[in-house]
Amino acid sequence: MRNWYEKYCSNNLSLAMKTLYAVILILAVLAIAESRWHGHHKDSPINHDKNDWDVFLLVTQWPFSACEKENVTGYHECVIPKYVDSWILHGLWPSCSNGGYNPQYCSHQKFDYNKIKDLKDRMMKYWPNLFVNSDKYDFWKHEFEKHGTCAENVEGFETEHGFFKVALDLRDKYDTGRILSDHGISPRDAPYKGEDVKHALNNGLNAKGCAACKRVKGIDGYVLMSTSVCFNKSLQLVNCPYCRGECYDDDIVYYQPIH
Repeated sequence: MRNWYEKYCSNNLSLAMKTLYAVILILAVLAIAESRWHGHHKDSPINHDKNDWDVFLLVTQWPFSACEKENVTGYHECVIPKYVDSWILHGLWPSCSNGGYNPQYCSHQKFDYNKIKDLKDRMMKYWPNLFVNSDKYDFWKHEFEKHGTCAENVEGFETEHGFFKVALDLRDKYDTGRILSDHGISPRDAPYKGEDVKHALNNGLNAKGCAACKRVKGIDGYVLMSTSVCFNKSLQLVNCPYCRGECYDDDIVYYQPIH
């Protein structure tokens, strides 16, 4: 009986250990995949400290790639307005250069469209909501309440109007489309190498920016999804401390025309 019990327990222990090892391996693979797409960027709903950050991320996205991703997943119906023909803003995000949790929802201030009416034309062209199944102001509301409220203590960002205007001005000054085009990367049907896209962005900025790529079902390679340009609180250009979903040098990257 003792020998049978020891053999039985040994076999079950071996099976349990194998199962545990398999689970650990799966979790490790998932962690690597997560870092591939998200880098060190972290969001937390419990970090409301509007002073606990040190770098702005100006994030712009390529509309064609954004809609390719959304329409394939089916989460949103994504449509590019006819008047949109360039890189558009995703947001201006107060962030932590050390990779810690980024602040968000730092005050109870609510978005009020009436405060930015004079910016409407620029907002519609350079910061549009591409999701047709949501209110056209929802995107702006989300970006201001989640990110804009965390910049209130920075000069020029004390108001909702200030936040959106500074973001638009930075987007115009550091126009991703112009920077890439000036260094040989323009929209086309043929793909680029990831390293060429990154070199074009960094050379154009004369600083370390981030070019993010993502896989989209049905495309043999990656699409150029977004870029990030980084600034300190004085809005001086700085090297981005980390990259969210950065393109790898050997990635096959599609940067396709919008219309």
